[in-house]
Amino acid sequence: MEITRQFQYDLPDDYLSDETTLGLKADWTYTGPDKIWVFVDNETNKFIRVESFNEYCDDVDYEKQLTAMTRRAGFNSYPVIIDFENDPLLISAIAQNAPEMKDMDVKNYYHHETGEWIYSRPNPTVPDHTIELEDCEYDKERGEWKKPYPWKKPHTNRETFLSGYKMRLEIERKTDTSKFSENQKKKWDSYISELEGIAVKFEKYLDTPWMILLPDSPIIDPDWQNL
Repeated sequence: MEITRQFQYDLPDDYLSDETTLGLKADWTYTGPDKIWVFVDNETNKFIRVESFNEYCDDVDYEKQLTAMTRRAGFNSYPVIIDFENDPLLISAIAQNAPEMKDMDVKNYYHHETGEWIYSRPNPTVPDHTIELEDCEYDKERGEWKKPYPWKKPHTNRETFLSGYKMRLEIERKTDTSKFSENQKKKWDSYISELEGIAVKFEKYLDTPWMILLPDSPIIDPDWQNL
């Protein structure tokens, strides 16, 4: 059965942080099934995200659904029901598609020295970017999901970002510019200069590298050939 319900959930101090000193909370409107079936790993008791979910069917006997879900789960996992009443944040993170950025309020971040815009995030953080779904663990003995849910983890870090950045810079520096027009050469030199300055300009943000947006190569600009 599809429902539309509001609920409140906890937030960390900032996006991808694991600190909760500020006591932040957010309100969210969930639209989706009131109950779903998911699969949980037999060994870790953690949610298997790759298997997605199946909507619970109120018109089909529970035991029949359980039998079908258990058969589908196979030997390495087992089925569990998640319902809105007990786990509104978890079901929202799994079963609801977040709105597009253009339809949401956002929090903008600005460079601490230049004041220029550098990054924006939905505000509040949407459910599936608040908790780490793959680490959500089911307590088989108690028949419930362990809380608090684990916070969403960073998808990159300083070392990974710098490694990728340096590799890209090295590749771009080797670009053959001999056939560039004069205007293309000026555009390219400006791009390389901007790229070279990223690590210094954004040094303060290297521990939150998802906030650092590298400049696009001018070659992908539709007007490149007209320069």
